[in-house]
Amino acid sequence: MDEKGFAIGIMQQSHVFVPASEKEAFLRQDGSREWVSVIETISAAGESLPSSLIFKAVYQQSSWYDRLDSQTAKIATSPKGWTDSHLGLIWLKKHFDVETTKRLRGEYRLLLLDGHESHCTLEFIEYAVEKKILLLVLPPHTTHILQPLDVAIFQPLAKYYGSEVGQHSHEKHYWLEKEDFITYYHNARKKAL
Repeated sequence: MDEKGFAIGIMQQSHVFVPASEKEAFLRQDGSREWVSVIETISAAGESLPSSLIFKAVYQQSSWYDRLDSQTAKIATSPKGWTDSHLGLIWLKKHFDVETTKRLRGEYRLLLLDGHESHCTLEFIEYAVEKKILLLVLPPHTTHILQPLDVAIFQPLAKYYGSEVGQHSHEKHYWLEKEDFITYYHNARKKAL
């Protein structure tokens, strides 16, 4: 498993071709700078668990679920849109444990993760031990090399999401909302996976 932050309205770097006589070129981009944290989990067999989307909010909105396929994503909220130890434990109990129990082929499960404080708490570790989930914590400052999801999943995912946002900025005349993020992230995830 790994997590990544996405700015709701930010495109990836773009190249713009203009005549040599032009001194500057401008590209319209959404003004939203709000972050969404995404947790993705992929098995060694290549199966993916539903995404966990963490929005900056106090309450969940019913309109988010109009665009959500509950088989491919779950939603949580936090004051800053980031994961924390409370959400990490909820993710382990209600997401990872529930989803992987359905696919269990033996007594133990292995979970590779980085050493982020949200999933290296005593409660997280105790629950994992109780449920026979073996934790393999990658060494600090090496996840960009050792974390397979960074390269294999999140790089193409960010590229496809940037394309979705770029298409939105060309076709629509309003800033992206959380509901738009759900749609565009889902489209990008299908292409990346």
